[in-house]
Amino acid sequence: MKDILFIVLINKFESMMQNIFSNLSRNDRHRHRTHISLHCVIVEFSSFKKRSKIKMPGPKSGSCKWNPEYSKLYPGITAAKNGKSDHCHCMHCNKDLSIHHKGKADIEKHVNTKEHIANLKKVAGTKTLSNLFNANEKAAIENAAKEALWCYHKIHKNQSFASSDCESGIFREVFMQNKFRLGRTKCAAIVSNVFAPKIVEEMKKELESCNFVSIATDASNHGAIKMFPVVVRYFAALEGLKTKVLDLSDQKGETADIIVNLLSVTANNYDIENKIVVFSGDNAPTNFGSVHRTGSKNVFKQLKQRFNANMIGAGCTAHSLHNAIGNASDKLDIDVEYIAVKIYTHFYRYTVRLNTLKDFCDAIGETYVKLKGYSKTRFLALKECLSSIIANFDALNEYFHSFDAPVKILEFFDDPFALVTLIFVRDQAENFQNAILRLEGDYICAVDACHTIDELKTNVKSRLQNNYFSSEFRTASEKVNNGAPKRKFMDKVKAFHRTVLKYLNDWTEWLDDVKVFSWIRLNNKVKWNDIECAALWMTGRNYFNSVDMDKLFNQFSIMEAFLNVNENSIKEEKATDKKWVKIFRHFDEKSVPFSELLKLVEFALVIPATNATVERVFSHINDIWTPEKGSLKIENVRSRLMVKFNWNDSCSNFYEKIKGDSELLRKVMGHEKYDKTSDLFKTQSNEQLLSTSTTA
Repeated sequence: MKDILFIVLINKFESMMQNIFSNLSRNDRHRHRTHISLHCVIVEFSSFKKRSKIKMPGPKSGSCKWNPEYSKLYPGITAAKNGKSDHCHCMHCNKDLSIHHKGKADIEKHVNTKEHIANLKKVAGTKTLSNLFNANEKAAIENAAKEALWCYHKIHKNQSFASSDCESGIFREVFMQNKFRLGRTKCAAIVSNVFAPKIVEEMKKELESCNFVSIATDASNHGAIKMFPVVVRYFAALEGLKTKVLDLSDQKGETADIIVNLLSVTANNYDIENKIVVFSGDNAPTNFGSVHRTGSKNVFKQLKQRFNANMIGAGCTAHSLHNAIGNASDKLDIDVEYIAVKIYTHFYRYTVRLNTLKDFCDAIGETYVKLKGYSKTRFLALKECLSSIIANFDALNEYFHSFDAPVKILEFFDDPFALVTLIFVRDQAENFQNAILRLEGDYICAVDACHTIDELKTNVKSRLQNNYFSSEFRTASEKVNNGAPKRKFMDKVKAFHRTVLKYLNDWTEWLDDVKVFSWIRLNNKVKWNDIECAALWMTGRNYFNSVDMDKLFNQFSIMEAFLNVNENSIKEEKATDKKWVKIFRHFDEKSVPFSELLKLVEFALVIPATNATVERVFSHINDIWTPEKGSLKIENVRSRLMVKFNWNDSCSNFYEKIKGDSELLRKVMGHEKYDKTSDLFKTQSNEQLLSTSTTA
């Protein structure tokens, strides 16, 4: 122990002597022999330590290593680039330093050198290259947002991309947008390979959070190309009902197998196979078979086998109403639709004939009313067409009797019940048209359709039972002599009403299933029994595995309390889905759970009333694919359609939205958008899926 203490004292003395000796200049050392003696003593002590067998305390020579704490103490000092643990690296001087002997003291010595201080001054006064890059990148992103906005604007205004070459020059030269480069090729690339994939990505995220969706399609020809858009309908609790285009493709035909395969591929692409509870289409036999939906080869039956055995088939109620009045008109002696088309086509594009008719109007003192056209595929045209014929009836009668007119036309005007028949059918068409207009909204659900059609049926029954006719009809019928022909005509009128009622009962039978959800319209006080019946109906059909009735009742109680206070504000909302959005937003703001109630509401709202949304898609396609843009391919039309239909913000709102989307804008700037991709989805081909399903 004594030896150890002695050695410690020797170390301290040695350190003290070294400090004293190092502070002396060379001349002082020669002048002062005492100092030299001290140096000799130090040397003797050092040789003694080497001869001693006792290990000296403290670090060995060369044992100092890099410590990450040094970076905090000395900014710019990092671990050595050469990987040596006894070295460090100075970023400012760009060199490695040895800390082998004194560790932190070596770093301290370096940072106080003139070289290091000079380098620090250079770094502080220099504008870094990264700052220059950041400024350039910011300007490029701002320019990309402007280019993306202009692409969006051209899509929504149905403008040709060919004009982009000229517009790009105008922006640079007139509006001083020097970096603006947006020719037709770049514009098409942004829409097809930036916007469209972004829409698909957004759709997948939104559909992932849904419990139930409905899917719809229809066919239309563009020249020799048969197009099939696929539309999805879903409910977002805090936003409302949404209808989006999932895909647009051309097919070789319109058979049930082709349609089913198309819907299967689309559902697979968006991963919604297990969420589809409704198929919506027009009332064609290909979609639903006969009126009673028998047979196994139609689209509806095959989709039930693939997706859900209890799937609901939502026919087009607007189509049913239009066909009901057309079918009932066959009970009358006069073919009103034939006469309407025949009269309109006689004057269509014939200026001389039309001017002659106007002369007859002037001669008998009538004001000419423009004749309106009609076709069986235009649901709302019959009333306007018949009204124009009735307004010009006397002049038309004189006109067609002034020359050798077609026999059918002359027979019509010679019939004493001609005008009465036109007025009667026009009155019925007006009654039906009002109902169709209420049904054709994008966000009208099947429960709303039940209410509208029940009202229409009640109105028709009341007219039949009370023998009610408009004043114009009564005035015209009084001019016809009473007798057997008039009694026969009135019998035909009653047969018309009965035929309408029977047709509506047959073709809207599928709505009986959704009447269990009539409470979601919130027009009357909602009772627990209503909600319970709807929940049991859904669980009985396996639309979901189970529902927590305790939670559902608690949520109903909270909703009931909310409605008692806010009944008037809820009824102010006309759209059913917006009523529920208001409720669910309030619950969300107050952190009130509504998961079980949402399932019931979501299911009821995704059932559409008509196939009108798909018809609107065709209208958008016609706006995009004009004769002037005949060189477009179906892939180009699909991308433009998805942008126009799925993104419906105003241009200013769209610009504000994308300014913060750096990922999208980088794709607008990048070269990857010019990669010619033919498909948005990487999935099996139609033929592969079809063969798989056929084998199964």
